Amino acid sequence: MNERPYASADLPRVIETYTASIRLLAAPYYTPEQIAAWAPIPPDAARWQERLAHLHTIVAESDGLLAGFASYTLDGGSLTGKYAVPGTDGRVTAGLDHRDYGPGLRAAGELRALAERSGERPAAMAIAYALLNPCVASVLFGATRPEQVIENVSAARLRSAMDDQTVAFLRRIGV
Repeated sequence: MNERPYASADLPRVIETYTASIRLLAAPYYTPEQIAAWAPIPPDAARWQERLAHLHTIVAESDGLLAGFASYTLDGGSLTGKYAVPGTDGRVTAGLDHRDYGPGLRAAGELRALAERSGERPAAMAIAYALLNPCVASVLFGATRPEQVIENVSAARLRSAMDDQTVAFLRRIGV
C-alpha cells in the first residue's frame, strides 16, 4: 500500500471510488433520495474538483489501483489552536512560509477564545463543531499521544452539553 498526496489526475478514480462506496456499501442504510443526493449519476466532476481544491486529500494505492482516499479540513492542524503558541512544532510549521494559513490561524484564535470561555479545549470544540452537522455520524481525528485521544473523544460529551448560544458562536467562527 502506498499513500501519497492527491493529484488532479486522480479525480476520475476518486469520484468512481466514492460513488461506488455510497451506491453499493451505504445503500442498505440510507433512503434512495439520500443516496442520489450524495452520489448523483452522473457525478458532477466540476463540483468535485472545486471541493477537493480546498481540502487536503491523501490517496492510497495498491498495485496501481486506488484503494481509498481521505480528506481533512482542519487546515493541517492549524484549527486546533496549537500553532497559536510561538515555537510550536508540527506539520503546519514547515509550511507556514509556503501557504497562507492566515484564515485557519485566525479561526483558531476565535475557537480558542470560545473554548476558554466555555472551559473546554480547542480541539474538542473543533470536533464538536463537526458533530453539529446532522449528516455527520463520525469524525476521524488524529492523535499522537493518549491524552489527545481522551480530549478528542470528549467532543461527543461537549456536543451534547452545548447550549444554543455556544452553538451560535461556534457556527460564526471563521465567517
